[in-house]
Amino acid sequence: MKIKVRAIEESDNLQMKEIIISSLEQLDIIGGGCTSEDKELNDLSSSFSGDDKKYCVVVDEERDEVLGGGGFARLKGTSDSEAICEFQKFYFTEKIQGKGLGKKLLSCLVDRAKNAGYKVAYLETHHKMEKAIKLYEKYGFKYLEKPMGNTGHHHRSFCMCKCL
Repeated sequence: MKIKVRAIEESDNLQMKEIIISSLEQLDIIGGGCTSEDKELNDLSSSFSGDDKKYCVVVDEERDEVLGGGGFARLKGTSDSEAICEFQKFYFTEKIQGKGLGKKLLSCLVDRAKNAGYKVAYLETHHKMEKAIKLYEKYGFKYLEKPMGNTGHHHRSFCMCKCL
């Protein structure tokens, strides 16, 4: 398997949406106030285009298959001067979870967020996403007592952040 991390393209939108929805269904985290209801899922490539937001996918180049992805954008409900981004929609197919690709993608996104001028990375996650939580902890994200910004998500267990 030849793996590459690259910016999302329009042709990746459907594959990435299917990965996100499938992951959430497997964990039974579906419904209002959840990522599965986000409008951005229908067009991730357009939703994350711009200098201050990015979405990257992990691709098996030999099979031209999207295996997962994640992105960042300014945290809703915050100002540009606060320089806080939210890491969002960070999902992988089950067959590649635990193989170190999450760390590779997270490292890439941290670098890109820093280059975009962000000082803090924020994320929300659910207690059922144990592998993701372990990755975030290892990467230096710290738990917060309350949410930041206004993401509109209500199905979260934990809020975390990291200085960039």
